[in-house]
Amino acid sequence: MQVSDRLALPAILALAGVLRLLNLGRSFDGDEILTVVGARQPLADLPAHLAQEAHPPLSYLLLHGWLGLGESEVWARLLFVVTGLAVCAATYRLARQIGDQGLARASALLVAIAPGMVWASQYARSYILGSLFATAAAVLFLRVIRSSGAMRACAGYAALSAAAVYTFYPTVLGTVAQGVYAILRFRRRPLLALKILGIQTVVALSLLPWLGLATAQFAKISDTPVLMAGKGFYLLGVHLGGAGRSLIGTMGLDPLFLGVQPISEQWPRALLVMGTLVAAAGFSAIVVGGIRSLRQRGAGAEAWFLAGGVLVPVLLANLVHGWARISLAAHYFVIFYPLLAILAAAAWISLRGRVLRGGVAAAAVVLLLVRATVMAYTPGEGWREIAGHVRRGLQAGDMVALFPAGSLSWRYYAPEIPQVVTVSEHMVIDRVTRSFTFDGRGARAFERALSPFSRVWLVTGPFRALGGHEALRQWFADHGLIEVDRRMIGRSALVLYVRRGVRASGEPG
Repeated sequence: MQVSDRLALPAILALAGVLRLLNLGRSFDGDEILTVVGARQPLADLPAHLAQEAHPPLSYLLLHGWLGLGESEVWARLLFVVTGLAVCAATYRLARQIGDQGLARASALLVAIAPGMVWASQYARSYILGSLFATAAAVLFLRVIRSSGAMRACAGYAALSAAAVYTFYPTVLGTVAQGVYAILRFRRRPLLALKILGIQTVVALSLLPWLGLATAQFAKISDTPVLMAGKGFYLLGVHLGGAGRSLIGTMGLDPLFLGVQPISEQWPRALLVMGTLVAAAGFSAIVVGGIRSLRQRGAGAEAWFLAGGVLVPVLLANLVHGWARISLAAHYFVIFYPLLAILAAAAWISLRGRVLRGGVAAAAVVLLLVRATVMAYTPGEGWREIAGHVRRGLQAGDMVALFPAGSLSWRYYAPEIPQVVTVSEHMVIDRVTRSFTFDGRGARAFERALSPFSRVWLVTGPFRALGGHEALRQWFADHGLIEVDRRMIGRSALVLYVRRGVRASGEPG
C-alpha cells in the first residue's frame, strides 16, 4: 500500500472534522432541545418523555451517558460530530468491499463534504447515529453474503440492524430493501436467502418490547400538523416532497431542494417543476451511471444492492405518504446518503478522460464545500438569543407568547420567566391548508390569558409552512395591542406588542 493510500482516509476524516466543528456552539433548535431534555431524564422517566416524541430510545441512552461529562451545546453536539466521522469511515469500508481504493476514497470524500451529512453531524438528533448503524449493517450484510452466513457475520448484522431501528425508525426501510435484495438475488440459493430473512425476523422480534410505546408514538405523529403531508411535487407518480428531494440533494445538484424546510410556497410553481425535472435527471444519472460503472468492474450484484438500498426506501416512503398521508421529512434520508455516495463515486470514475474527471471532481468539491460551510452558518431558531433579549427588556406586566409552539425550548433557556402562553393551544388547525385560526372559544381563552398583561413578547417559530401569522397579527390589532418592535433572531421573529395607552417602556401613555 502506498503512502498516499494510507493517508487518504485520515485526510478525509480531518476535512470532515473541520467542516463539522464550524459554528458548533450556536443555541439548540427546538428538536435538539427535545433530545437533550430527554437524555437528561432519569432513565426510569425516559419512556414517559419518549411517549411525546417520534424517536426510539437508543440515541437518548447514548447521549445520556455522554452528557454525564458535560452539558454545553458544543459538548452535546460533539457526540454527533464523532458519529459523523465514523459514518465517513464506515462508507470507506463499505466502498472498499465493493471496489478499489479509488472508489473508497471518492465515496468517503463525498460523505465528508455532503451538506446534508455535515448538517446531520452537527444536529443533536438521531439522524446521524441512525446513518452510522445502517451503514455498518450494510457492511455486515455483504459479509454475511460472502461468508455464506458465517455465525459472527450474522450476529453482527443482526445487532447493528436492531441498533439502527432502535435509534431511528426509518432505517427499517433499508432493512426491508436488504431483504428484497436477498430474495431476488438468491433464488437459486434459497438457504442463504432464508438465513438472511431469519436474521431480519430476529431483529423484528427484538423490537417487541418497544412495540407498545412505538405504536403510541406513531399515533401521535399521524395527528401532528407539522408532519402532515404538504403540497409536495410529483414526478411520474413519485412524491418528491421528502425522500426524493433529500436524496437528490445529496450531491448538491439541487439548488431548489436542499434546504431542510419545505419551500413549496416560496417559489413559482413553474420554477419548482423545472427544478424537479433537472434534479431528478441528475439523480437518475448518478444511479444509472453508478450501476453501469460497477457492472463493468465486475461488481454488478453489489451495484444492485446499492441501488436497491436507495430506491426501495424511496418507494416505500412514497407508499407511506399515499397510505397514511405522512411525508417523511427530507433530512430523515441522510441514513441512505452513503449508498448513494458510492454510486456517485462509481459514476464519476467511469467518466472518460482525465480532464473531464478532474473538472467534474473540482466543480463538485468546490460546490459541496461552499454549501456545507454555508449550511453550518445558516441561522438556527435562536432560542438562547431570544431568551437573552427578552430577559434584558423584561418588565413587570410582561407576557411571552409562543407561536405556534416552543414551551419546552423556552423553559430550557429561560426557566425563570414563567409568564408564558403557547398560542396554538388556543387555535384550531385546518388540516387541508395547514393554517391556524381562532374560533370563538379559543379567542376568548387567549384574551383571558393575556388580559392581565400590558406588554406581550411574541416569538414566532420557523414553521413558515404553517399558516396563521396573519390571523394572529389581526387578533392583536383587534384587541388594542400595537406592534412597537420586530426583529429577526435566527429563523425566528421576536415582536413586542404594547396595549394601546401604554408606552413601550410599560408606563401609562
